[in-house]
Amino acid sequence: MTEGATIYYTVDGSTPTTASAKYTEEILVNKPMTLKAIAVKEGLTNSAIATFVYEIIDTKNAKISDIQGASHKSPYVDLTVNDVEGIVTFVLNSTSFIMQENESSFDGVKSTAIKVNKTGHNVAVGDVINVSGNVIEAGGNSRLTDTQIAATNITKTGTAGIPEALVIGEDLLPPKKLLIMIVLQFLTHKKMASIFGNLLSICWYHSKMRE
Repeated sequence: MTEGATIYYTVDGSTPTTASAKYTEEILVNKPMTLKAIAVKEGLTNSAIATFVYEIIDTKNAKISDIQGASHKSPYVDLTVNDVEGIVTFVLNSTSFIMQENESSFDGVKSTAIKVNKTGHNVAVGDVINVSGNVIEAGGNSRLTDTQIAATNITKTGTAGIPEALVIGEDLLPPKKLLIMIVLQFLTHKKMASIFGNLLSICWYHSKMRE
């Protein structure tokens, strides 16, 4: 760092300016946090923004969005999670299904849905369940990996209406032209898109359910 520079930072993911908090002491990280900082010195151009994303790993109380994380690869990969709650929104076959957080708002970054794999799972759309198992990243090579749970135990706790689907252009910003082309290619080959932390997969599953 440039000697004599002052660091300004934010902890909510917003862009730091000279009006932001000034770094004078240690910053406590006790919850998921996106810290952004700049260095400023009179007579010099401000530094580029440095970004640090912190995740709190809690395998006993993890939500789906925690498992998906802010980046493409899950911060929980290769870990065992316990009693992850969700509502079944789409059943792919007898070995896998999609579940989503029941009452949550999408923050624009972390997906609130995840694919679960378990032979003979015996769940149906609308089931509220708790899932325990291992977090994995499936796929790769010619396509992005897809965060999933290889379930060891599934407990049904009730039933509920499925969450409303997000509408691109209303609830979400429209994707770039290139992204649209990629998604169409995935759908043409009936592969589950693994883009934006499975967000577009959620939209596809909802649309398939309504056919």
